[in-house]
Formats: sequence, structure tokens, C-alpha cells
Amino acid sequence: MAEKKTAISVRIADSDATFLNTLNMPEATSQSDKIRVLIKEARQLREGKRNYNTGLDFMQEMHAATQKRRVSLESETGMHSELVRFVSTWSVEMEAYLLSGLTADGANDDTDAAPTALKAFEVGIAERMMLLIDTVLRMGLTQTYRCYDPKVVSGRIEPILELCRMITAARASVEIRTQRKE
Repeated sequence: MAEKKTAISVRIADSDATFLNTLNMPEATSQSDKIRVLIKEARQLREGKRNYNTGLDFMQEMHAATQKRRVSLESETGMHSELVRFVSTWSVEMEAYLLSGLTADGANDDTDAAPTALKAFEVGIAERMMLLIDTVLRMGLTQTYRCYDPKVVSGRIEPILELCRMITAARASVEIRTQRKE
């Protein structure tokens, strides 16, 4: 059965009406349809009822103007940055996961399932973080990389390498102590 509808009249600023008219929403053509979709999206966001795909759509929409402007400027200037391109895509996907990670499996409704859901959420975050780290470290393999500033990654990699050396040394030390105890 269809949900009962309530008529609401609202006055909005001319600039908001213009925005609403120019808002590209394939599933909504009239102002009323667009307002209904916006309310539905706001409700989903506030109530945390997003799955990964709706979260991804939402985040892509939120970043669309910036992405479009970046691609346009890159085209105009002949510049390109793999770092900016990758992180732009990665951050949208990460945010979509953060928006939906604990709601998709019903962890909010079942306290017994919460520990499993939290661990799975953490694993998902770790996987995405490791992808980011791996990709950026690969960009540091050469002294120059396809970025606006070709040395933007390589010029900042030494402190990371020092950290990696420290982690390796600490792990080796723990391994030696463990072997001695055996």
C-alpha cells in the first residue's frame, strides 16, 4: 500500500529555485520530484540507511563539481596528476564505505552481531588504507612521477622510508627475543 502523502507549501529564495531547476537528477524532473529526492537522500544520510552503492552515488555527486573543474583545468593546462586522480577516486570510495560500512549488515539492530560487524568494518578500512599507502609508495619508486609537481611524492618519501626501516628493525628485535625464549 502506498504511503499517505502530505502537501507542503514552502517559499524558497530565487537562487535556491534556480539551483533546483538546474540540478541534474535523472530520476526527478519537476521541482516537486527533486525536493522529494533531496528529502529522501537527507533522510537516508541522517538515519544511516545507506548501502555502499547509494553512498557511492551520494559521494560522487558531492564531489562532481570539483572533479569536473579539476579535469577541465587539467585539459586547459595540459597538466595531469595521477596522485590527485587516484586520491580523488579513493576518497570518494572510502567515504562511501564509511557511510555504509556499519549499516549494510544490520549491526545497528543486533547487539550480538556488533563485534563481528565492527571487525569487518575495521578490515574494510584497513584494506582501503593499505591500497592508498601501496599506491602512493609505488609513485615514489621513481624520482619523478606523473603529477603537477613531478617530485611531489619522491620529495616526501624519505620520512616514510625511515619509518619503514624503524618498523622493520622493531619487528626483527621482537622476533629475536621470541626466538631466544623458545
